Amino acid sequence: MTDVMQNNDGFKRPSIPLAIVGPKKPRLEVISSGRPQSIPRTSHLMAPIMLLTGHDGEIYTAKFSPDGSCLASAGFDMIVFLWNVYGECENFSTLKGHAGAIMDLHFSTDASYLFTASTDKTVRVWDMDTGTCVRKFKSHKDIVNSCHPARRGPQLVASGSDDCTVLIHDIRRRDPVTTLQNAYQITAVTFNDTAEQVIGGGIDNDIKVWDLRRNELAYVMRGHTDTVTGLSLSPEGTHVLSNAMDCSSKIWDIRPFAPEQRCVKSFAGHQHNFEKNLLKCAWSPDNHRISCGSSDRYVYVWDVSSRRVLYKLPGHQGSNNMSRKIGVLKQNAKVFISRSQNIFENLAFEEWLLRNYKSDEEDESLLIWSNKPAVVIGRHQNPWLEADLNYLKSNNIELARRHSGGGAVYHDLGNLNISILTSQQRHDRKTNLRMIAEALSQEFNIKVEPNNRDDLWLQPGQRKISGTAARIVRQVAYHHLTLLVNVDIAILKRSLSSPFRETILTNATRSVRAPSVGYLSHEIPNITVEKVQNVVMESFKKQYLHTEVITLSNVTNNEQFPGVLECEKELRNWEWIYGRTPQFTLPLYGDRIRVEHGIITQSLKNQKLMGKRLLENVAHTYLGFAVKPIFAIDTSKYLAEMKAYLCEIPEGYDPKLIALNATVVAALFGALIYPFYAYLIM
Repeated sequence: MTDVMQNNDGFKRPSIPLAIVGPKKPRLEVISSGRPQSIPRTSHLMAPIMLLTGHDGEIYTAKFSPDGSCLASAGFDMIVFLWNVYGECENFSTLKGHAGAIMDLHFSTDASYLFTASTDKTVRVWDMDTGTCVRKFKSHKDIVNSCHPARRGPQLVASGSDDCTVLIHDIRRRDPVTTLQNAYQITAVTFNDTAEQVIGGGIDNDIKVWDLRRNELAYVMRGHTDTVTGLSLSPEGTHVLSNAMDCSSKIWDIRPFAPEQRCVKSFAGHQHNFEKNLLKCAWSPDNHRISCGSSDRYVYVWDVSSRRVLYKLPGHQGSNNMSRKIGVLKQNAKVFISRSQNIFENLAFEEWLLRNYKSDEEDESLLIWSNKPAVVIGRHQNPWLEADLNYLKSNNIELARRHSGGGAVYHDLGNLNISILTSQQRHDRKTNLRMIAEALSQEFNIKVEPNNRDDLWLQPGQRKISGTAARIVRQVAYHHLTLLVNVDIAILKRSLSSPFRETILTNATRSVRAPSVGYLSHEIPNITVEKVQNVVMESFKKQYLHTEVITLSNVTNNEQFPGVLECEKELRNWEWIYGRTPQFTLPLYGDRIRVEHGIITQSLKNQKLMGKRLLENVAHTYLGFAVKPIFAIDTSKYLAEMKAYLCEIPEGYDPKLIALNATVVAALFGALIYPFYAYLIM
C-alpha cells in the first residue's frame, strides 16, 4: 500500500513523488451549471494571485482537475508538474517521459487519467493512481498540437497534428480506431457531449465537425479569418467556443438542428502577436463567462450575455492562456551585426557560432549581415544546375556552398541576411518567421506572411521575398533567411538561370522556383536595408529581458574567435564548393558523361572509366577532368561547348592543344580525332 497524507481539502497528496492518489468520480459525471465546483476557490487561496515556479521553460498548457483541487501544467521542459490548488499550492509530483515539448493536456472526467500531447509526435495516457504512463500512442507522423478525451462512454481520446489528421484512440487498444484526414494541419480538437462527433480546427481557418458513426465530415463552420488555436465545449454540451489568430473568439451552436449559420456570438479585445501561439479558451462551469489568453500578457474574461470584458487578469510577462500557453520572457540574448561584406567570412562566422555554442549555457543569438553579390547554394545542391557559372565569373559574383540545406539564393547589398541561433529544443522556424513577418507588417503597413514551405510572401500576389534554411548539430541549431529589400531582380534571375537546368540529370536537391519574386522596396520606395535591420532587431529583442548588441568589423579575427579562419578556408575550398556536388550526368557532343565529386569519371556511351588524377591547367578551379593525358588533339572546334561547362580557360593556356587520352576523347567528343599517340604523361 502507498503511504499518503490527507490534507484539509480532501485531496490526497502522496509522500513519495510518483504515487498519485485522489478521489474518483463516476465516469459519466460532468461538471455543469447545475453542479458548480464544490469548493469556493478564493476562500482557500493564500493570496489573490499565487505564483507557481518550477518549470525550466515556457509553460504551454495548464488544466485543473474536474473537482478543481489539482492543477497540471506542462510545456517546453517536457515535464508535467502537478500542484495542489489550495493551501500553499505546492508541487507534489512530476510526470516524465516525453521527448519533446508538451503542447496540450487534459484530465479525464473522473480524474483517473491525464492525457498529454507532445512535439515528439506522441499522445500519452498517465494513470493518476500510480503516476505511470499506461499508454503511448505513436500513430501521428508529426507534431501533435492538441488532444482531448471524451466526456462519456468508452475512454476515447482525440488528437490533432501537423500531419493533417485527427486520430481517435481507445486507451484499451494500441492503434487508432478512427483516422480523419484533413487538407491542412490540425491545431485544436474536442469531442461533442456524446462523443459521437469530433470537432477540429486548423490553419485553414475553418472548424470542421466529423460524424464518428459514419466516419465522414458532417458540416463546416466558417467565420474565422485566421488559424483556429483553441476549442472548448460548453459545460452543457450545446455550444463550442473557439479562439483564433484573427483576434476573435466565437460561440457556435452545435446542436443537431441548429440553423445553417451556427455562429451565435463573437468576442474581441484580446490579441495574437508575431509568436502566433496556440492560445486556448475556456468556459466557466455556469456557462455565464468565457476566457481566452492573449499576447498582451492578460487573461481576458467576458460575460457571455453582454459580450462585455469583465476582467483583464494581469501577472504574466509574456503571452498567456489559462488553458494552453503561459509564456515568460526568456532571459538573455545577443545580437551580432557583421560589417563584413564577404560571403565566405560571414558564412564562416555563422558556422563558428554554431560550433562553439553551448546549448546549456549560452544565450540565444541573432546574426545580421549583408554581402557583395554572391550566389549561395545549399549543402546538397549542384552549382552547374543552380547558377549560370559563366555569368557569375564574368560579373565578379562569388559562388559559395553553405552548410545548411535548402535552395540557391542570390545575395547583394540590397538584401538582409538573418540567422537565429538557439538550442535544438528552442529551434522553431515558424515562430521566427512569424516574428519577422509581424514586425515588417506592423512597421511598414504591408502584409507579409509565412507560407507552408516556410517562405515569406509579400501580399497581395504571393510574391516571395525570402526562403529559409536551417542546420542542427549536437543539440544546437540555426535558422537563416535572406530578405529581399532592394535587390536587382534582373541580376538575381540571370545569376540563378542555369543553361543546363533541363539537361543535367541528378538526385541533387533542386531549388523550387517561386512563381513570383518580390522585394520590399517595390511596396515601400524609401525603405533601406538599415531600416529593416533595425525593425528585425527590435522585434527580436522584445522576446528577452536583456539583449546585448555587438557590432563586428572583423568576423574572422582568429584571436577573438579561435578556429574561424579554418571555417573560412573550408568554405573557400574547391573540394567544398564543387567537390561536394552529388553525382550527375551531363550531355556533351552526343554523349553523356558522369561526374562524381566534380570530376568526370565515366563516358556512358563508351562505358570507359577515366583516370583518377586531375589534369593540371584544365579547369581545375571549375570542373576537374581526371585523366592520364597521352593524346594530343586540336580542340578549337569544340572550344565553345567546352567553355560552357568549364566557365573559362585558365589564363596563359593554349586552348588549341589539350593533352588527353583516347578514352577522354571518346567521353568528351564521341570520336577519336587523331588516331595516333603523341606522348605519354603519367
